[in-house]
Amino acid sequence: IIYIHPRRNRFQSIEVENYLRESKASLVIIDTFSSFFWHIQEYFHILTKFPEKKFLLAHGGGYRIRDFVELCRYMPNAYIDFSATQEIFGCVQG
Repeated sequence: IIYIHPRRNRFQSIEVENYLRESKASLVIIDTFSSFFWHIQEYFHILTKFPEKKFLLAHGGGYRIRDFVELCRYMPNAYIDFSATQEIFGCVQG
C-alpha cells in the first residue's frame, strides 16, 4: 500500500507516475483535497496509466466531489472515500 498526499508533500504528478512505475504496490491511496495543486486530469492520467493498480481517492475530491464521483464512475480501478468530506467541507449543511 502506498499513500500519496500531493498537497502536503508537494509531489508533482510526473513524480508519482515515475514512482508507481517501479512500485509493486497494488493499492494506492491518493489524497484528493489537493485541487489547487493537482487538477482532475492529473488524477485521471495516473489512473489510466496503471490499470493493474487499485486507487482509493481519499476525501471524495474535497470541494470537487462531483468531478471525482464522475471519475470513479468510469474508472474500474478507482474507489472513492468520503471520510471527513461531509463534516469538513459542509456537505451536510442545509
